[in-house]
Amino acid sequence: MGGRAEGGDLEMSKEKKRKRSWSRDATEKKKKKRSKHKKGGLDGHTGVEGAVDKETATRQVEEIKRKEVEKPKLSISKLEEDIARLEAELEAGSSSEDDDEESEEISKDAGSKVVKMAEESLERIPALPVHLLPAQGISRRVKDETKAERKEKAAKDAGKPEQVFICEPCRGFRCFGKTEYIKHKRTMLHRQNAVLYAGAAYEPARNRALYCRVCNADFSSAESLFDHRKTDEHKENVQKERRASYCHVCRKQFTSASQLAEHVKGKVHLEALAGKRSQWKR
Repeated sequence: MGGRAEGGDLEMSKEKKRKRSWSRDATEKKKKKRSKHKKGGLDGHTGVEGAVDKETATRQVEEIKRKEVEKPKLSISKLEEDIARLEAELEAGSSSEDDDEESEEISKDAGSKVVKMAEESLERIPALPVHLLPAQGISRRVKDETKAERKEKAAKDAGKPEQVFICEPCRGFRCFGKTEYIKHKRTMLHRQNAVLYAGAAYEPARNRALYCRVCNADFSSAESLFDHRKTDEHKENVQKERRASYCHVCRKQFTSASQLAEHVKGKVHLEALAGKRSQWKR
């Protein structure tokens, strides 16, 4: 009994396998048929469309050729006639516009009175009255002093003591009176002496002695000046000068006491001092 049951089961499984293989074959055949139908339909459709496009293109080309043939050929004589006709129309229009403008101007002139003014009357300037005219025989030049006036002036100055002027460039040359001194300064001799006098006072920097402004001392070499600056005396003098050249009102440091004195007289310092005083009063 057991062997029969096993044999039946084997037959059933074989039958099922056969059915499955048949169903697979059928589905594959159906798929192939569908793909063939699709390809055939597409090929037929594209072929029809290509034929239609070719037909339409040929038709369009034929229509264009036919239109070109049917176009009327313009002759040169006809073009010249058209140009002459247009020029005549333009001339007629411009003449009519000119007539209209002239008629408008005539109508305006008829409604208003026109007064013509002479150009000469506008450019003419009225003459000056007699009392404003300059009198004859009067000149504006200043009259020179006469001999009598010069003598009178010299007599007045004769009683005064003459002032003595000394010219240092000309080695103490003396002149009596200012006029004589001015004449002397205009001479070539004085000019040459003045140049020599100014050149003698000049001293080149290389011959000038080394000087310490703070301590008011001269030195013969730069090394001695540098050694002097390292001393306590020089440093104390520098501190004194700084204190003496500092403005406590404006809070500014100056290089020397003389510069501080000039600052104290200035407008900036005076304004700052007035502001401080007003604060102190409060």
